Amino acid sequence: MPEASPPGTPASGPEGPSSARAHAATRVQLLKVRAERNELAFRCERLEAAMDAAGDGIWDVDLQNDRVHYSEGWARMLGLNRAELGSAVSTALDLMHPDDRDRVLNVFEEHIAATREDEYVIGFRMRHRTGTWVEIFSRGAVTRDHEGRAVRFIGTHVDVTRRKRELAELSAARAEAAEIRERLAEALGGALAQLARLPGSDPEAVEACRAAVGRTRARLAGGAEPAAGEADADAEALEAALGRLLAEAVGPRAAA
Repeated sequence: MPEASPPGTPASGPEGPSSARAHAATRVQLLKVRAERNELAFRCERLEAAMDAAGDGIWDVDLQNDRVHYSEGWARMLGLNRAELGSAVSTALDLMHPDDRDRVLNVFEEHIAATREDEYVIGFRMRHRTGTWVEIFSRGAVTRDHEGRAVRFIGTHVDVTRRKRELAELSAARAEAAEIRERLAEALGGALAQLARLPGSDPEAVEACRAAVGRTRARLAGGAEPAAGEADADAEALEAALGRLLAEAVGPRAAA
């Protein structure tokens, strides 16, 4: 028979010291988890506030429950408020431009299925409350559990409408400037041909003009902007060469 415990010894059953220690350890672990969750929630709120202040938006998809959190900045970007959006994933798809929807959805699902290893970075258009289209730049990442299953997909939206419009305007201005330079080069080429046919034209001056015009046309054909000082140097060389040609052409007539 097992020996009886000495008088006064605490029992080791469910209500004994072992159970008390296990209960205390569990409580400490729960408090630790709660503290970590509170810290994470605080960081998320701080990040969302910073993104809202910058005019950007956050989306957070709960893949297990098929719900999504849209930040206030996300909604404001489209002239909406968060209360109007709800928590359905389809909300974002309904607001997306029809020509972009399938492409974005395919990339989204490929990242969830882990068939793509590149970063989720994509651009598309979304409908503003006014009916206009907002150019969106989106970046995100999938969070997985210990078994590799996708549980969350979190990302950001940045409104790049103004930037894209400014880039388009800059591109148009550059194209217009290139066209003007080409017309000028053609006009100079024509004038050069006329001067070259005049009696007594200096071959070196003619060649200098042709070289300057040729360099300008070569840059235009390659779509390159002239380096600092390069265009000025060509202009000065062209001006000097044309001055020599004009002086030689007009000089004999003036003397006569």
